[in-house]
Amino acid sequence: MDPPEFVALHDRGNLENVFDRFDYNLSQADSLHLNFQYSRSWFQTPNTFDNLNVLDPNGNNVGNTDQRSKIGTFNLAPTWTRLISSNAVFTLGAFVRRDQYNYYRATIRLRTWDRLIRRPSLRTGSLPTRAYDPTSPT
Repeated sequence: MDPPEFVALHDRGNLENVFDRFDYNLSQADSLHLNFQYSRSWFQTPNTFDNLNVLDPNGNNVGNTDQRSKIGTFNLAPTWTRLISSNAVFTLGAFVRRDQYNYYRATIRLRTWDRLIRRPSLRTGSLPTRAYDPTSPT
């Protein structure tokens, strides 16, 4: 994944792939084939300079983002082939695929958000007295 900035921030990842094909001849005219593939990838969502050192409405640093994703893919394709004559072939095939995507949010932001939700002033509906100013150093 290409980072949104010229310098890559928080953009590690990896990929594993397994592929195999099994062939079995039942007779001179019939054969079975089985294609199998499993792929797993894990990667971090790249950060931008905009989401580094973010402050909450009270001026507390909520920490840098740490968002990750994992994708797992499983493919299975059995095929039966029959030679009908020297000029004709019959092939019957099926295909099964399963994709699983997992997204892992930034745990630092969640802890800060939970702390903000538990504050009595936010539960009653009143806002904090200090306003959020993104240009303020603290």
